[in-house]
Amino acid sequence: MLLNNAIYEAAVIAAAEKDRRNLGVHPSETECTRRVTFCLLDAPKKTAKITVKQQLLLDQAKAIHAMIQTELEVGIGDIIPGARFQAEVEISPETHPLAREFLITGHADGVTYLPDGDEVLEIKTVRDEEVVKALQGVKLPHLRQANIYMYCLDVHKVTFMYVARADPNARRFFPAVFDKLLWEATAANIRLAIESSVEGRLPPVATDSYTCRLCPYSHLCVKKEKWVDADYLATRK
Repeated sequence: MLLNNAIYEAAVIAAAEKDRRNLGVHPSETECTRRVTFCLLDAPKKTAKITVKQQLLLDQAKAIHAMIQTELEVGIGDIIPGARFQAEVEISPETHPLAREFLITGHADGVTYLPDGDEVLEIKTVRDEEVVKALQGVKLPHLRQANIYMYCLDVHKVTFMYVARADPNARRFFPAVFDKLLWEATAANIRLAIESSVEGRLPPVATDSYTCRLCPYSHLCVKKEKWVDADYLATRK
């Protein structure tokens, strides 16, 4: 069951009142319902200082993405007759009706348009070739993210490409299909986050320490096992 228009409009109005520039539920950040709620409430993020090494890794990952996307844009038609690849496919409530229902905004790494059915492509960089070889399958957060893209784009297949940063030629591929049960669970969490943001409350969550450590809102999160009135955020800005 999708969100009705009244809830959607209420969320948009609430966000507009906060002068939001980037309203939306980001597919890569849906591992925690509270994180989505914090974002929709325009809560202040904790700005972590990035080291030179971390910045270099980020730049390297972007460069690998761009290299592979260019390879596919230029050469996919020579490998598969009639195929076409589009990099950085934007998804937003304005451009995709299915995304609008859940305020989803983001970019898929790419979509391969094929004669027998389109496929989403997700590129994930890992440390080195040994990590690539050791992979047993797709990590759940990655599958959840791609599943959202597939839903919004109405595409039913995805290929995950894991690439070693140390040697971009070391690659491992994992195909997957749209997971309806995973989407229903994800959709329920997104719905809860949107409704909570409209009500000005933070929903209870159960997350692990790793997820919390990476969250830019962890400094605001209290009483994770209970509902919390979000008005207290005004005192933390």
